Amino acid sequence: LVHDTVVVKGTFTLAPGKLRVAGSQAPVELADDYWDRVAAERSSVKRAGEAVLRKPSTDVLVTGAVRAPGGRAAREWDVGVVVKDPEGPVLSYKARVNGPRKWRYTALRGWTLTAPEPAAEVPIRYELAYGGAYPDRRYPPAPDGRRKWIVHRPNPSGTGFFDERALDPGKDHPGPQWQSPGSPAAAMNVEAPLCGLGPVARHWASRAGWAGTYDDAWVARARADV
Repeated sequence: LVHDTVVVKGTFTLAPGKLRVAGSQAPVELADDYWDRVAAERSSVKRAGEAVLRKPSTDVLVTGAVRAPGGRAAREWDVGVVVKDPEGPVLSYKARVNGPRKWRYTALRGWTLTAPEPAAEVPIRYELAYGGAYPDRRYPPAPDGRRKWIVHRPNPSGTGFFDERALDPGKDHPGPQWQSPGSPAAAMNVEAPLCGLGPVARHWASRAGWAGTYDDAWVARARADV
């Protein structure tokens, strides 16, 4: 089948009670653009592709950075996004952000998180949330140097999901700065939900779970449509 896809996109400036067409319009993104294009399979999405055949709902994406209340550096603060219609909120999302902190090893406690440092703003990046990936030691590298990876499926780009055997206990490692208020990450290699406001990669667990099942009936229908 051949499909024509029409994408209409506008860029606007927002102010309290006002919506204006921006002087500079962002171009249509034909495909997902990743922060790390070399290892895109383990990177978060910088800009989501917009040339899709069907979009049954509306995406609400926030990019850039979140700033501390009052413009004063703080160790942590809560952020949220609320979308309303005339009858009230239709979407609400909350998260907690903190300044830089480290995973640090001590003989008494093992790997723990240091207290956050004050920060005036925190970038909106899933790399700064809990998650990560590391090479699977059970398999040797392929002839081309590629490795099999063990990934935190909700967020392969984050920090805290490590191969502890490969970590140098004499060095600190970046800790997460984005956390769900009800599920803070306090230890390495634990289950934690994806936390953040940017676009989610198509193969990440929280999005792939909505893709349905690709069973024999699906394959039969797909072949019938060709």
